[in-house]
Amino acid sequence: MAIVAALLASVVGCSSEKTEIPTPPPRETGPPPPPFSSDISHQRFRSPLAVRDAERILLETEVFEHGSLARQIHAFNVLLDQPDAVERFQVIAERARLPGQLYALCAFELVDPARAEALASRLGKVTNLVYVNQSDWGREQPVSEAVTLIRKRKLADAFRKQKAEVYRHFGKAG
Repeated sequence: MAIVAALLASVVGCSSEKTEIPTPPPRETGPPPPPFSSDISHQRFRSPLAVRDAERILLETEVFEHGSLARQIHAFNVLLDQPDAVERFQVIAERARLPGQLYALCAFELVDPARAEALASRLGKVTNLVYVNQSDWGREQPVSEAVTLIRKRKLADAFRKQKAEVYRHFGKAG
């Protein structure tokens, strides 16, 4: 009798009917966006670039760009053309994310060597990583290495030499 009860329980408990759960269609995914594609430098700005927008770009950017026609280099040159450039870059040195502080270092290299030394000394001790992009490649590196890069390659001079080209590229003759 126990065998019959067990057999009956297994037949009643198990249904031969299988429920098929439909398989969802595969997701269509493209390649991942490039690093920092949502950076402020990729937003649209009026032409000519307003001083306030240039300041905002350098305060908020998350990428230190060099070796290309970058919006950050455009903003750098717009601010450097202002009569109060030193004061504007001092604010950026104090309040900006690390990439903006690196642009302030570049500005001071050109217009205030004493401030450049002080900022380079401070940033040279920073071990945090910053995203450095050169033309078509980029990587995170310690801020201290970026300071060395700026000075060794004389990026401040290079950015200033790009002034006319970035102004043309971003829609302002100059």
